[in-house]
Amino acid sequence: MLNDTLKKRLENIYTSGNPLEADNIFSDIAVVPGISISNGEVIKPLECLNKYKSLLEEIYSWNQEIYFSLHKGTPFYFCGIFSFYLGAYDSAVFYFDTAFSEDIKNKPEKDAFHWTNSAAYGFYRLDEKYGNIIVTVPVERIRKLMIPLFKEFDIELGLNNKFKLDDLISNFVIKKIKEKEYRSIIAGLYLFIVESQQRMSQLKLRSNRGGTIEPYISHLSKGCLIFETLLRQIYSSHYSSEGIEKIMNDPFIKRELGYCEKIPKNIQNKDLINYVSGVRKTLQDIIIHLLPNFKKDKIENINKWFTITYALRNVTTHNISWPDVFTANNYEELYKSVLFSIFYLIYRKF
Repeated sequence: MLNDTLKKRLENIYTSGNPLEADNIFSDIAVVPGISISNGEVIKPLECLNKYKSLLEEIYSWNQEIYFSLHKGTPFYFCGIFSFYLGAYDSAVFYFDTAFSEDIKNKPEKDAFHWTNSAAYGFYRLDEKYGNIIVTVPVERIRKLMIPLFKEFDIELGLNNKFKLDDLISNFVIKKIKEKEYRSIIAGLYLFIVESQQRMSQLKLRSNRGGTIEPYISHLSKGCLIFETLLRQIYSSHYSSEGIEKIMNDPFIKRELGYCEKIPKNIQNKDLINYVSGVRKTLQDIIIHLLPNFKKDKIENINKWFTITYALRNVTTHNISWPDVFTANNYEELYKSVLFSIFYLIYRKF
């Protein structure tokens, strides 16, 4: 694919000092699977993905200095689109984010077509009116998953429609997107939500003899890590390297976030985080003991969500070979506890 003619074009772009001219090259093969047609045949996602990746790898191997000087927002974003079609959502989010990094680097806000008009930024702010199918296809899928979750979260806390998906976008995503630390959190949150559908579907369809639970442990662990990272980022002036237990037991943070205030009688006057320290050692403890007790004692939602997230954080990061006690129902409850803990941090602090 990288012939002498293309090499000459790339050398001229490098010499001109205008990296955006590379868009003219990469756009020549920009197609959307199932929509655009090449040589009379419908383009297939895997073929498209491999085409772009091969070209990027060939340019990199040929001349790394030229490779890094080029604007590669177009190929990275299309690799994200193709990965999304293939259900490789972790790769999709990686490529979308890489495209966004390229846009920020090469399309400053003073330019006529700056990064705030880019497809990658349209993806991040979940812009369903972007006007181009390369953005609206993944955005519609993600919004369809997220809107009911926000409604459920709103009802569970009795917020009377005070925190919706568009509030997350305007108050958190748009304000924090240029900060790399927060961009990782935002990308991770989208990925955590999209992956949940795969995991819950797999639980329903798997063999009745069970199997590995590593994908489910890894998924829940990812959510717990997003929660912990966001918590540390919010309170970075208070904590840097302390453990999650110390952070979540801090009286100031408890008061700020309003959790662990009402203590049920049957846990011997301990607050929830200290209580769960005694029953967080295995996945079975969480599913067999914590979940039923929280329902029986009618623990407030925020206390339940934070406690389960705290317990899962320790269990999922230390072992992936727990006995298989997952069902579709209890897995969904664990997933939503972690997700709603993240939502709650964003709602309270942004």
